Amino acid sequence: MVILTFGKRNFDCLVDKNDVIVYDAESQACILDRARLNMEKRFVFRHNNIEDCEQQLLRAQKITNKNKGATLLITEGVIGMCSDQGKLKEIVALKVNYKFLLLVDDAHGIGCMGKTGAGKGEAQGIQDGIDFHFGTFAKAFAGIGH
Repeated sequence: MVILTFGKRNFDCLVDKNDVIVYDAESQACILDRARLNMEKRFVFRHNNIEDCEQQLLRAQKITNKNKGATLLITEGVIGMCSDQGKLKEIVALKVNYKFLLLVDDAHGIGCMGKTGAGKGEAQGIQDGIDFHFGTFAKAFAGIGH
């Protein structure tokens, strides 16, 4: 697991021209904006719809097999746009059949969810299935200091 704290969720260091991004339609606006910069190699799935997510992973897999690239799936632990929780457990289960890296923006969950505050992945018991975490010091951690 790698924890990322880039400003405005910039993940250029994780993808290149051969890679495909698959992301939840209700992801944070800055994630949507950045994913759209990945030209035609991006697929959006309906919010928290695991069947649609799987279909987009199939589409991505066809491209990455041809390009020898990778797939980066992006979702959120707690979706700030609609205040519900991501289906991380179900998404991690897709790793049995599909090869992808999972990036979870948990800016709204880290520091306040899970037994130790490690976020939504810890709360759902699938922390080891998450490859990259986005966090921020502007939310829960900002209220912890003196």
